[in-house]
Amino acid sequence: MPSWLQNPDPTTIKVLLNLFISFLSGFLIGATEIISTFQYRRKLFRMPSAVVFLSFYGLLGVMAFILLTYQDLSYWENTPAAFAAGISPHVILRSRFSIIRSRDAKGEKKLDLSLDLEQVFNAWVKFFKNRIDVVYMQDQRKLVDRLVKKYTTTQAMRREVSKLLYSRQAMEPDDRNTKLGEAEAIFQEAEDLNDEVCLHRLANLIVRISDFDALDAVLSQEGAAQSREAGKRGTVAAFLEDHPRFMNQMERWKTLLTEREQQYLDQITLSATLTDKGKAGAVAKYLASRKKLADVASTLEG
Repeated sequence: MPSWLQNPDPTTIKVLLNLFISFLSGFLIGATEIISTFQYRRKLFRMPSAVVFLSFYGLLGVMAFILLTYQDLSYWENTPAAFAAGISPHVILRSRFSIIRSRDAKGEKKLDLSLDLEQVFNAWVKFFKNRIDVVYMQDQRKLVDRLVKKYTTTQAMRREVSKLLYSRQAMEPDDRNTKLGEAEAIFQEAEDLNDEVCLHRLANLIVRISDFDALDAVLSQEGAAQSREAGKRGTVAAFLEDHPRFMNQMERWKTLLTEREQQYLDQITLSATLTDKGKAGAVAKYLASRKKLADVASTLEG
């Protein structure tokens, strides 16, 4: 490690701090541009394309600060200059500088030679944003497909859009009315209640007006709950198929239950509103909820 880093003097510390400030200010400008373009997500700043984009902005700020110090070495210790240098490159690079511009006697252009930095800079920015957009599109497509499975008709999807829009307290009334109008226009274009294209368009609108991470978490939880419920139903159905007369052998397995569980079981079996098949299904579901189904099956098979 260099000696000036082992025992840095106050001036060196100030210079390093200003370099960091110039990088950070450029980084923040890039972050602002990304957030204004894309919906914020926790995943956003972990994407390689986003990291490269933000680092690019930060390095531009550092380069601008270093170039500034060539004019006057005193700027190395000037914190406001470091901050200004960090936020200035994106403004300069979006400018067009005329080198030669001439006109004829009528005032029409004869020669216009200019340095168009904006075109080059925007090409790089567009490249990084397209890479981020591809990742967003893939994740958004998955959310849209899950919403279409949950809300199977355009009427149900439009109702969900309305509920979401009216739950947004900070949304301006004009913005809410615009989104409601968009949802209504999509609904009216649907050929029927199951129009797949309009379902996807309405689902995409829901994703746009929702917090992406929160919506993803809710749908994931609902999907997990449905999977568990489906697993339980499958287990109960298999048990009933293997042991269709288990109710007639209740004395063999009833001792596996606690006193409270036995009392609840008696309420089910004495119910006058259930058929024998309904009683068997209700008991099997109750045993599954108490995690006693496997023990009962083992007792019956023993």
